[in-house]
Amino acid sequence: MRDEIIGQDYQDSKAIAGYDDGVTPFCDGTTDAVAYQERMRQADVERGFVDSAWKDTIVGRMRYFEGDGSVNFYGYPLAVRKRMDEIRALPRAKRGESENVEQSRHASAKRARKNVRLRCQEIQADRLLTLTYRENMQDIERLKADFKAFMRAMKRAGMYHYVAVPEPQKRGAWHIHVAVHGRLVYNLVRAVWRRVVGLDEQGRPNGNVDVRNPKTGGKWKRHALAAYIAKYVTKEFDAHELNKKRYWSSKGIVVPEPVTYFVQDSNDMHAVIVDAMKAAMEVCPAYEIQAYVSDGGRYFFVGASPSVN
Repeated sequence: MRDEIIGQDYQDSKAIAGYDDGVTPFCDGTTDAVAYQERMRQADVERGFVDSAWKDTIVGRMRYFEGDGSVNFYGYPLAVRKRMDEIRALPRAKRGESENVEQSRHASAKRARKNVRLRCQEIQADRLLTLTYRENMQDIERLKADFKAFMRAMKRAGMYHYVAVPEPQKRGAWHIHVAVHGRLVYNLVRAVWRRVVGLDEQGRPNGNVDVRNPKTGGKWKRHALAAYIAKYVTKEFDAHELNKKRYWSSKGIVVPEPVTYFVQDSNDMHAVIVDAMKAAMEVCPAYEIQAYVSDGGRYFFVGASPSVN
């Protein structure tokens, strides 16, 4: 009897979702995923499955950064993971041959933002440099060459690891945000950058370096800095060519792999989030924890890291 009920519910859900005609959702770029999720949520409510204990399996994962003891927790229903695995297994267009350019741009920016955030955490970034030009310099290839020369000189001065994100200003000129770890001699940093970019037509230094230290009180949440620089990856995504890298980072940055720390049959995502928050509070005070819960509570992220002194 239970199998018959479940079987009928499955068929009903297919009809409600709009793919009982054999068309699988999300396989084309025209399907509105948000609308699909809302239809399924309404279907669950109407069928009385909102509080069903067997509705889904929740997966909790954790990423631990040994350098400073930072930890990320995140969780989601197993169905989401399975669906993502199915999507990743679909045939992919060759690089530069995607038919849906806009969708590819957004997907690329999302991946880059994640990579920037994780690399900033791994190098324990606690300082943010912004390298600017006085002139309206709009040549991205020149920016790359200037930055490469700058980093060669800074490496000799002891600055080995970095994560950099270029960004165009409103006037069109490029500048670059660079996340680094540890104190620097800022007069040296400015001198090196100005030597690289030279003088303008009036004989003035053609560039400058702005420095953001930890905020007042001598503390800066590493997650906050990682998220801050990562946002620039998607802030002006139209300014970046498709299939061109949106960030630059030093070699040798190894981001730890996530591990699964629990799998349980439940739909009580709230209890899972509470457990993650308790674990995070062993790393830092609650007011320094960064947390995010998606609309509907289908996904959560909890990040904790020791304060920078």
